[in-house]
Amino acid sequence: MGKTPDAKVITIAGSEESGFADDTGPKAKFWNPSDIVVDSDGNCYVADTDNHRIRKIDPEGKVTTLVGTEEGFMDGPSDVACFSKPEGIAIGPDGDLYVADSENNRIRKITLQSGKIAVTTIAGRGIQGFADKPKTSAQFYNPSKLAVDRSGNIFVADTCNARIRKITDDGAVSTIASHPESASETFTPPGIAMDPKGDIYFSDSANHRICTLRRTDKGFSFSVLTGSKDFALNDDLEQISCVDGVGSKARFKAPHGLACDSEGNIYVADYWNHRIRMISLKNGEVKVTTLAGGEEGFADGKAKTARFSYPMGVAVDSKD
Repeated sequence: MGKTPDAKVITIAGSEESGFADDTGPKAKFWNPSDIVVDSDGNCYVADTDNHRIRKIDPEGKVTTLVGTEEGFMDGPSDVACFSKPEGIAIGPDGDLYVADSENNRIRKITLQSGKIAVTTIAGRGIQGFADKPKTSAQFYNPSKLAVDRSGNIFVADTCNARIRKITDDGAVSTIASHPESASETFTPPGIAMDPKGDIYFSDSANHRICTLRRTDKGFSFSVLTGSKDFALNDDLEQISCVDGVGSKARFKAPHGLACDSEGNIYVADYWNHRIRMISLKNGEVKVTTLAGGEEGFADGKAKTARFSYPMGVAVDSKD
């Protein structure tokens, strides 16, 4: 879509009718896709949640099923592997894909680089709960999104546990953020992203904020980046939930997926506002602007007239 004022929104695949079909452009069908990521060749990989599949869209708009069949759980080759409502997808430094398999409460890996597509479980026991333990002894509760750093560490938005978790390359699972302000206040993080410096950003959907975990010598330091639990008021004292502005003056409504570009800008799928927003971090100022969207609906075209309906995921390609 780009970042310029004359940016345009176009549909590369799918239609308004939900379902399943591998085809090209508008002939393809998805069912509640939740996340997307783009590789260096311009291929898009989609977590097609209610179809329980990972789909691939090539640069020409051809859609194929990469892996997944019926709902369930199974590791193995692409023709037998199963997922249950996968909600998050990320590309690792090895070029392989990592998936937050939400209803299976597991983090899975799709190996692409060996020449044969295969799915393995990185972490998660498969039972809803919380446990910081190694590999498949760990427990998650509906993990929704994830990010992978340059060292191969995986960071998970463990949504229903209200935690941000880390999985190291040897499979050790730990918690790096939970209940940031008080024991009585939780957050629900349905989105997570990492900038080029390795700082982490996550969406605090229930509190309508974007938060950050900045790397320090002792680990990570939590802070609220932008947004507020309190909605703004207009001149008629009516609540408004979409406000562009600086820092805590900006307003979101249940933000979901996030992505960062090479310059450190953050892009937000602002779910209940039906918009795509951008957060710039220049000269120490946190500034929020709306890139595209408005009232709920569907429309391609110029950014201001384009329409979305509950956007959940966002990705940035190598061209930014």
